[in-house]
Amino acid sequence: AIVVDSSLVTTNSGDVHVLAVDASDIWTDAGGVAVAIAINKGGSGSTAAAASGSVGIANADNTIEATVNAYLQDSTVVAAGNININADSRNQTEDILDFTTSAVSDDAITLAGHGLHSGDRVVYRSTGQELGALVSGKAYTVIVQNDGTIQLTEDNVVLSLETSGAGTDHQLETIGSYKIDALAFGVALAASGTTSKQGFTGAFAGAGSVAYNEIDTQVAAYISGGEASDGSAGVIAGGSLSVTAADSATIRADSGGYALALSGTTGGGLTGALEVGVSVAINNIGQGDGQSVHAYITESNVEVVDDVLVDAASTSEIAALSIGAAIGVAGSVGDSEGLLLSLAGGGGGSYNTIEVDVEAAIKSNSTITTDSGQSGSVHVHASDYSKIWSDAGGLGVAIAFGKGSGGSLSIGASVAENDIAKSLRAYIVGSYVTAAGDVDVAATTENPDDASDRRKIDSWTMAGAIGVGATKTTTLTGSGAGAFSYNAINNTTSAFISERDPQDTSASAITTVVDSGGDVHLEAVDRSEIKSDSGGFSLALGLGLKNGAGSLSVGASISENE
Repeated sequence: AIVVDSSLVTTNSGDVHVLAVDASDIWTDAGGVAVAIAINKGGSGSTAAAASGSVGIANADNTIEATVNAYLQDSTVVAAGNININADSRNQTEDILDFTTSAVSDDAITLAGHGLHSGDRVVYRSTGQELGALVSGKAYTVIVQNDGTIQLTEDNVVLSLETSGAGTDHQLETIGSYKIDALAFGVALAASGTTSKQGFTGAFAGAGSVAYNEIDTQVAAYISGGEASDGSAGVIAGGSLSVTAADSATIRADSGGYALALSGTTGGGLTGALEVGVSVAINNIGQGDGQSVHAYITESNVEVVDDVLVDAASTSEIAALSIGAAIGVAGSVGDSEGLLLSLAGGGGGSYNTIEVDVEAAIKSNSTITTDSGQSGSVHVHASDYSKIWSDAGGLGVAIAFGKGSGGSLSIGASVAENDIAKSLRAYIVGSYVTAAGDVDVAATTENPDDASDRRKIDSWTMAGAIGVGATKTTTLTGSGAGAFSYNAINNTTSAFISERDPQDTSASAITTVVDSGGDVHLEAVDRSEIKSDSGGFSLALGLGLKNGAGSLSVGASISENE
């Protein structure tokens, strides 16, 4: 949405709105399922055998790339009321769900046909006394109990919905987001058999899934060259002026790889079973051409009666779940003649990155003036409350029985790597700002109205491996299990008033004057948070009875944060 090329826009009454909105949405499900069964009952004269195999693979690959611009360029705009320039790729209200206190019971709300999904966000509204722990105007996350009942959570905690003293009428605003929602899973099942007359049996499984998702968006709202030919004001508002850019790119990705392989025989030797289950989720916001959210006034002369707001806000979010599981079981018994084997696997990986440049500025020879007869203030704000929620788990179970020889190896691993890299800046450079009220320049990573709404990484990784051996001669077991979590937040958060932009070392200094009839506030706040839980569990049992045995078990967990 643009006004360009020496356009002239004038209103005798009312406002001027320049609005660009993008609410792109991708929902994708991918699955691979494979089943293989082989049975041989060892009939008359049989020398037995049985085999099976199975592979299940799924891949989901999604990308959103967009440019969302709203601006005035080299044009004159005169409004009797307000001027609003807004570029927005964040949540838009889709529906309003009304309910009364009679619909609330046991911290749950009954809403027939609500159409919500677990993980959706809603804004709670109340004109009277609020319900329990809810705050009117605040967003919460939904947990769906069934098609007619939901609960509301904050930081993964179900909230109290105490009705005592609460007003009668309430509502939830459902908000659709600019997002990718992806599910990928691979399932494989293999079974084998025989009841002997000589052996060999088999069984193989597999299963893998990959979810790759990427969002790259440039969101910008600005005024450029807003000056009359004689150098006087080219943008004039009888009310207020707002130049705002906002982004809430969201990726939700679930991936799973599951494998189960069973073997058999009741004697005759050999057997087998090999299982693998792997799942990987890779999610990036701002890894291609980059993610940016910019709001600024440049090379313009602006006169406003009331307030001036230049605001850039990012609330990007990634929520990823990745699980890999493999379960073995081999068999034999009876008059087994040796070699018994079962291997497992199971790995889950989650790799998530958010890189966004957020900037709010008045710059490059701009002149901003609010009416001296009013109390208009000038606000230049940049904020970022981006979040990564990452869960990864890997499980491997291998069981091998006897009589004779042995085996069983189990590995479970999970890896989570999460990174938020941001440039967050609010500034006035090379410009004249004259405000009847305050001048406020602020860059922050924490919502001043809700301290829990801040830039954060919340990571959970868990790995488990279980062995178990047996046999009546030799037996070997193994096991494993490792969980690794790496989390990093690398930020530059700055707010400044200067003659030049410190990032542009080649720029010449331009006189900067800030004249405030009230206070001048300059604030840069970074309260980023990392919460990381990781664990590894391993159990190995070996029982050889009279002729040897063995067992090995390792469990490890590492979490690195910076």
